[in-house]
Amino acid sequence: MAKKLPKQFLETDMYPPVKAFFSELGYTVNAEVKGCDVALMKNDELIIIELKKNFNITLLYQAVTRKKAASQVYVAIPRPKRARGTDYVAMLHILEKLELGLITIAMDSPTRAVSIVLHPPATLGDKTSKARERMLKEISGRSNDKNIGGSTKTKLMTAYREKSIKIACALSTLSEQATAVQLRKDFDCPPDTYQVMKGNFYRWFKFLGNAQFTLSAAGKKMLTSGEFEEMKSFYFDLYKT
Repeated sequence: MAKKLPKQFLETDMYPPVKAFFSELGYTVNAEVKGCDVALMKNDELIIIELKKNFNITLLYQAVTRKKAASQVYVAIPRPKRARGTDYVAMLHILEKLELGLITIAMDSPTRAVSIVLHPPATLGDKTSKARERMLKEISGRSNDKNIGGSTKTKLMTAYREKSIKIACALSTLSEQATAVQLRKDFDCPPDTYQVMKGNFYRWFKFLGNAQFTLSAAGKKMLTSGEFEEMKSFYFDLYKT
């Protein structure tokens, strides 16, 4: 007997098929980048996709705002039951006028097939815009995609959080205090390791003076908790070699 599909689904359920579709096309796919649900990179091309269970004004506002950073912007929604209805035609007309693309996902099918219904015009965009620079900096600071597009009220794996986890894992591997210079030299920690530990945004580090740092109680608790398990395992395995 065929497995019945759930009637209810989350926006996060729409992300895996979108990621798989564009990964096969050769794009690097990252979720939840500076507030954007999905960011695609290929060569110098940056494409943004906003996921929503329903077509609404909030989706349009988000998508239009993203045009400041991206070459193209798409909205992605579940495949409608009626693709020729008046509302659907009106939606396409609005998207064309705003130069936005449309992607549909067959959430009513086991295939979760992704279709590009409407391509927006490709533009060079403003490659010097602050929005684009922030997006590219965040993407380049991630080693892999650990977020799920459409997530809300979850702790996202930002480049800064990953950087902090890497430093904490390095400190834990030493099992003693260390300087930022030592962590950079022996564990290839980032150039701003000292600033990350001194700023101590997550309260994971403790400054001992004389440029020496150690893990705080909160940092030790984070490393032994179930949070960020895949990322922690990645760095601990790396430091064992």
